[in-house]
Amino acid sequence: LNDGKTVIEGATFNKIVEYLTCHTVLDEHFKNVFLMTYTSFTTAPKLLRKLCQRFEVPATTPEADAKAIKNRVLVFCKYWLKYMSDEINDLEAEIVFKKFFGDPKNQESYKALWNMFENFLTSHHGQRVLVTNWSEPPPKAKIPKQLSPDQKLTLSDIDPEEVARQITIMTFNIYKQVKPTELLQQNWMKATDKSPHVIEMVTMFNQTAQWVATAILQQPLVRNRVKIYTRVVKIAQHLHELNNFHMLMAFISGLNNAAIARLKWTLEKLPKQAKETMQHLEQVMSMEGSYKRYRAAFAEASPPCIPYFGVHLSDLVFIEEGNPRMIKNMINFVRYNFIGDVIRTVQKFQIGQPNLEEVPIVQATISTLPRVEEKQLFELSLTCEPRNADRVD
Repeated sequence: LNDGKTVIEGATFNKIVEYLTCHTVLDEHFKNVFLMTYTSFTTAPKLLRKLCQRFEVPATTPEADAKAIKNRVLVFCKYWLKYMSDEINDLEAEIVFKKFFGDPKNQESYKALWNMFENFLTSHHGQRVLVTNWSEPPPKAKIPKQLSPDQKLTLSDIDPEEVARQITIMTFNIYKQVKPTELLQQNWMKATDKSPHVIEMVTMFNQTAQWVATAILQQPLVRNRVKIYTRVVKIAQHLHELNNFHMLMAFISGLNNAAIARLKWTLEKLPKQAKETMQHLEQVMSMEGSYKRYRAAFAEASPPCIPYFGVHLSDLVFIEEGNPRMIKNMINFVRYNFIGDVIRTVQKFQIGQPNLEEVPIVQATISTLPRVEEKQLFELSLTCEPRNADRVD
């Protein structure tokens, strides 16, 4: 017990299913953690078979208890189906249940379950509902004047706040699709098909950091590098204001690239305000104390908000590598409670759609900004400011 509540630290799979469908205990937290993490230690078909076994209540069970247990199995299955449909995909739910109930004997033996499944398929369409009922219209987009359809924009043509807005829309469109299963078993390091949206978030981070550094280093003159650097800092500041922590960290990463950090003459000529803003943003996202300032800011944030995935993916790796799957032939549910907490944190703001207007031409410009690899970045840096140079123009 913990504060008067039952806490499952370890159990066999049979006991877990029994607890999930217990007619005398309703543990919503346990159920939610189980649904988020069960694919780490079992499969959907095995879970369905166990639930059907649980549905076959022993004849010695009092009639009232037997009826209550069967009802709890039905309730759990309905919740599970909805979860699979919302958080995994409709096809997964159909495949698992249709394969089992494709056998007429199973349809007859578990008629109530079969009827529930049929009703679910005809009534439910899995899709997370986004909160979009804003009381006010989105702020007017800051689009360059006299913009022709085929005009090509550069980073300097677009207002920094609008760049931050469009980056936030693009980031959120990926973030909202991240499923709990993508965050299990370090799948994002192993197979793209199991964590497609997490990998998209990581890719977007890396590409953004690259184009941020590239945009500065492509300027041969100090004064132009200063202008671009200052503009990039302004974009980062607006990303912070929009609670887009993921892309804020990408900008900081780009600005802290070794090829940028060595530009002595460029950094010396930065405006005082740009330096102070950059210092503040670095403090917010500092690694100090396991990102304690970021964690505090994220905990207090209101939607819309996008978490910095790097922190939470590291948390998941630490949990999985520091806590065994099994303890004394029992599933270590403490491990999965920890994992469930991180997944809930990551998903916290997925339904909070940003109240912003999409500007396709700006998004297209951002998506096609030039990027060069690390080695080339350093070569550009040496061209801009050669080693041991007394002064550059």
